[in-house]
Amino acid sequence: MIVPPLSRLALLLTLAAPLVAASVAASPASAAPVVLYSETFTGQAGKGFQAGVTDLAGVDWTLNTSEVSATADFAVDGGEAFVATDIEGKGVFFTPSIDISGYTDITVSVAAFQTGDIAAADYFDLRYRVDMAPISLVADWMGMGSASHTLNGNTVGADWGTTVVEQIVSEGTSLQLTLTVRNNFEAAPTSIGFDSILVTGRLASIPEPTATCLVALAMAGVVIRRRAS
Repeated sequence: MIVPPLSRLALLLTLAAPLVAASVAASPASAAPVVLYSETFTGQAGKGFQAGVTDLAGVDWTLNTSEVSATADFAVDGGEAFVATDIEGKGVFFTPSIDISGYTDITVSVAAFQTGDIAAADYFDLRYRVDMAPISLVADWMGMGSASHTLNGNTVGADWGTTVVEQIVSEGTSLQLTLTVRNNFEAAPTSIGFDSILVTGRLASIPEPTATCLVALAMAGVVIRRRAS
């Protein structure tokens, strides 16, 4: 059977239309960021390490408190933020492994704060690890830290108060965040804490509609040639 030229064109467009529509609908050109992980410590007051006792029931994060004073608190406080108060050393907080596969523009943010006049040796560090890559430090955030720490006490003649630390990380399949706090006892009580841990990303690119259209048209052309023969 011989298919007239105009009928061939109509058939070509009919066969290609569903694939073209699906391609345009799937395009990520304006995709909004997707929340991959969020921790606000809501409903977790008392979780963590308090006076020598660790309570991690019902949470997905873990701690290393080997250098925290047995009489100190390294835990979620009544205001539902994670706080280290005069811990006489350093404490480490670990998020669970976060699935980032299939995403790009991956952004990490953490709200870090301090109260009281903390010492210059006190600090807050944000580190991250993608897959099996070396652990990376977010160093000297906004000039309020150093090459060795994200935030330091009295680095710019005063403490940092509250700041949101942000970092774009590389693509991969998994991400883990490590938050480290050092806070020694001072003449008056001091504390360093963090809250609102957030990881977002955008869906990774897929073939543009134009490329998919070309494939669809080529496939339709093959079908027409077969029918014409």
